Order: sequence, then C-alpha cells, then structure tokens
Amino acid sequence: MNRDTSKVSPFAPQQLADMPPLEGVRFAACEAGIRYKNRDDLMVAVLEPGTVAAGVLTRSKTCSAPVLWCPESLQ
Repeated sequence: MNRDTSKVSPFAPQQLADMPPLEGVRFAACEAGIRYKNRDDLMVAVLEPGTVAAGVLTRSKTCSAPVLWCPESLQ
C-alpha cells in the first residue's frame, strides 16, 4: 500500500503549542524509516529515576501491542 504522507490532516493544528521544559524528562525525535520516509517517525523519552508518569488510554478492543503495553508499564 502506497500512502501519500505529504497531505496534512484537516485535524492538524495550524501551529504547535510551545511546550515548556519538563524537569527530569528529555525527548528526542528522528527519522528511523519505521513508518515514513523523510519524516521523523521515532520518538524517545528519557525519564529520570523518580519521575512520576500517568496516561490516558483507549478502551478499544482492537488497539495495537504498544497500546496494550502502556497500562502494564504505568501500574
């Protein structure tokens, strides 16, 4: 299946929010070729020891393996 990734979703914001730094959290993104070419498609978050995290997750019965992994990791 060849998807056109150059189109912008009508739901995409006109401008991204200016996010303040979060103490104890570092983010990085890069192009890994996992899903798209010539576009960042991998994000890594590094949480310092003692960082508290929470999540809002789907109740869908058809969610992917990474979504199934999240509730287990947040317990």
